[in-house]
Amino acid sequence: MNMTVFVAVLSAVAAMSGIILGWWARARTVKTEIKTDAAGLATIQNDIAHIKCGIDEIKEDLRSGEALFRSHCDTDGQKLNGLTQRVTRVEEVARSAHKRIDGVGALAVNR
Repeated sequence: MNMTVFVAVLSAVAAMSGIILGWWARARTVKTEIKTDAAGLATIQNDIAHIKCGIDEIKEDLRSGEALFRSHCDTDGQKLNGLTQRVTRVEEVARSAHKRIDGVGALAVNR
């Protein structure tokens, strides 16, 4: 009977130590997962903060560009000073250059 009681007690101690060690290992794994998740969340929050700063800078650039645009506008705010005339001149020069290039190309083909 002594051997049977000893084996039973030893089995109970082994089972309890297995349960305790398993519980301890799981608790340690949960802590590690929490640390990993927290680090990932902190990285995401940091990235979002950088994106917010970038958006704020873009908004400010747009506002300053808008102010610059308004400063270059005529009094009625519909046309830029001289920009329409400049674009027209550039288009005319480009058209003239294309005609000259076509003429040069025609001469090269005829030779």
